[in-house]
Amino acid sequence: MKEPAKRHEITEDWVVYMLNEYENKIDNGVNHVTIKSFDIGKATKPGDGFTGDLMKLDITATVHYDGERAPNEKIYNLIVKLANPNPVLLVMQTVFGQNMRENMAYSAVIAEFNKFQARLTNNKFPIRIPEYIYGKCTGNEFVLVMQNMKICDFDTNNKMEPMNVHQVKMILEQLARVHAISYAYDKKYDFLKIYPCYTMENIKPVLNIGTSTLYDLVVEYVGTLQGRETLLRKIIAAKSTVLKKKLRGI
Repeated sequence: MKEPAKRHEITEDWVVYMLNEYENKIDNGVNHVTIKSFDIGKATKPGDGFTGDLMKLDITATVHYDGERAPNEKIYNLIVKLANPNPVLLVMQTVFGQNMRENMAYSAVIAEFNKFQARLTNNKFPIRIPEYIYGKCTGNEFVLVMQNMKICDFDTNNKMEPMNVHQVKMILEQLARVHAISYAYDKKYDFLKIYPCYTMENIKPVLNIGTSTLYDLVVEYVGTLQGRETLLRKIIAAKSTVLKKKLRGI
């Protein structure tokens, strides 16, 4: 089945295929899925979702099972992400492996991390993400389908307003879990050996260019400060060493 590259390419045949893949993943007794209706809507405002084309996909369908199980009508509220339509950004994301890593994170990595922490902590520190429904990232094709959390009364913060202390703490707690669990997992299993797509070797030169530019801006700023001549000389002399350490740490 060819994956959609644009919203108008999301057809009923593809929706049926995607749901069959999902339902068979969670229940091996599924025979097939039939669609009653589906609707595609906008998921982001203009200027949002710059890493891809996001849309809402609401589906009413019937799941048919093997044997004597009665068919089950289900409503799916989903978010679909397609590759960025901007050709420049698309090439950059492909070179950096961004879409591949994103799909791998939702389809395998976070689930593996959660199993790992559950064995060690009796599931005390789960990493909470929307349910992964379907994804494909092969060659020029990229599609990611996730649960729409707005249906569960979650919403995104208005980017024009600052977050409050409670929101910041919630974000930091989840980020801390990802970092702590990934660190422990890597020590036991060697993360990059299992998931080599996360290596940073192919983008280190680009990151070095950005870091070098930022470093030069720091030098320029310190140069405007009175009484900081000694500090300025030290910063200038340390540039090559700092950049090398930065690359080794990536």
